[in-house]
Amino acid sequence: MSEEEIFEKLRDVLCGFLDVEEDDVTLESNLKDDLDLDPQYDEDIYDEIIMEFFDIESELTAEDFENADTVQDLVDEIQRRLDR
Repeated sequence: MSEEEIFEKLRDVLCGFLDVEEDDVTLESNLKDDLDLDPQYDEDIYDEIIMEFFDIESELTAEDFENADTVQDLVDEIQRRLDR
């Protein structure tokens, strides 16, 4: 899966949970500052990312998700695990 495909799927997930438009989500978007990621959605978004990208239990940990600052950080983590 290409970086662009991962980004598009991840953008769809983020837009589905957060009150943001597709144009507001870029690779440079800061999850907390730009997208107002609410901690109450962390687990739900993490679960949705796992369901969207991985068939079985993932190596992407909740800690990896929480440590991501930008959309690019999440794209990189997902791609790294998918490339294994």
